[in-house]
Amino acid sequence: MKNTETQIQTRIKEDEIKLRKKTVKELRQIISRSHRVVDLRGYDKSYAIYQILEDEFGSKAVNNYYGN
Repeated sequence: MKNTETQIQTRIKEDEIKLRKKTVKELRQIISRSHRVVDLRGYDKSYAIYQILEDEFGSKAVNNYYGN
């Protein structure tokens, strides 16, 4: 169980690093593909990354990663 959590945390960290290299516009485009009716103007870079990670890994895993 603990090993799986560690693997998920590692994958989240790797994805976060990749996403940080993208522009806000690119991140908003990624979000718009999965959320059709969302106003993306209020999404800054950090929240966009958080939303993408949450969509991929689930809120529980992402909250654990960020320590929430």
